[in-house]
Amino acid sequence: MGLSRDGPIEVDWGEFKVWLSGVYGRKTTIDVFSYARRFGFCLLTGDLRPLLGLSESKRLHALKALSALAKFIGVHERFRGLVKNYGFKWGKCSDDLIIRRIAGKNGDDILD
Repeated sequence: MGLSRDGPIEVDWGEFKVWLSGVYGRKTTIDVFSYARRFGFCLLTGDLRPLLGLSESKRLHALKALSALAKFIGVHERFRGLVKNYGFKWGKCSDDLIIRRIAGKNGDDILD
């Protein structure tokens, strides 16, 4: 079960990278692009099973990258359905949340 709209989807990776750079900063663009290239086949085939073997942190990064790719190619709603069907949690990684709170980002109190 692929996620094609009306046939196979070809990803223009160069255009995707340009699109990412308009949305994210340089470092995040590099990270998202890398994960999207590595796991993009999961989105294109509709098979997220390869993500099951990843650590929670890497899976979250892969899902964020696939979400960006899904938005870029116009299949984000279908992607969200896949995420739900596979039972992936779409929340913040606890390590990232702890670091943000310690650093005082977003006005969150450390003890919240």
